[in-house]
Amino acid sequence: MVDPNICDLIQYSPTELGLIGKRLGTTQVTLWFRESDNPNVDTQPRSIVVRVVPDLKEWEPRLKQLEAEIAKLFPNSKVRLRTFGQRIMVLGQAPRRL
Repeated sequence: MVDPNICDLIQYSPTELGLIGKRLGTTQVTLWFRESDNPNVDTQPRSIVVRVVPDLKEWEPRLKQLEAEIAKLFPNSKVRLRTFGQRIMVLGQAPRRL
């Protein structure tokens, strides 16, 4: 059963469905498939864990602002912030003494 607070499950056709994330969290979807040779026989159900996570690409403008602030605080440093999966990487160089 899909937690309707986490995502919506939409069936587009008998063989096609979609999941629409609504808020961050984890839920489980259980699907039953029919054998193609014998449409009257159900196979074992398959459960899928659905995890709705933030899209860090939306953070790019904020990361640019933070880079600018770091540049002001540490003018002799070269620091870049990048998203990597669900993490933020800090790349760059700083002088030995600040």
